[in-house]
Amino acid sequence: MALAMARDGRMAVHAAGSISHLGRLGIQSRYEIVAAERPEGEIFQLFRERLLDTRIALVCCNCLATAAMGKVREITTDLLACKKCGARMLAEASYNYLEAAKLLLRQNRDSKAFAKDEQRQLEALLDSAALVAASGLDAVKVLAGRGVGSKTAARILAKMNTEESLLRDILSAERQYFKTRAFWKDRP
Repeated sequence: MALAMARDGRMAVHAAGSISHLGRLGIQSRYEIVAAERPEGEIFQLFRERLLDTRIALVCCNCLATAAMGKVREITTDLLACKKCGARMLAEASYNYLEAAKLLLRQNRDSKAFAKDEQRQLEALLDSAALVAASGLDAVKVLAGRGVGSKTAARILAKMNTEESLLRDILSAERQYFKTRAFWKDRP
């Protein structure tokens, strides 16, 4: 449609002196089979902003109170202890999974039996709480990564990371998850 309008003279066409930045990226990525391992400035900044804007909740494993809720960037060190009971074992749960996480923690506190899937979810919550207690805000950031579980988070946190290298490791873990997630669906 647009080509026909340009050909008929109903739409003006202006040629620029050189290729735009967006056009250059399109040409470069056309010849790449796999994206570069190291994200360049804008891509890395977009990832950073998305990670810091991820909404999470921290649930006290002791009294089941919601210790903090909001975007990762809003979580501060003073929120890493339960205001109700003072416990530091705060499990990180996705924003939409908060009530289910509290139910699992309540069942654990009451020593109720779990189905296999529920047991795995409970262990993930308790592992995340241990990481948050040990590594604080860095653990909150790592666990907010898409597809980053407590085992991967522990490997990332075991390194001596600067802020940028921590974020790059999270991005690398996310990429690995998205490459292999089809194999994780039927995991026991």
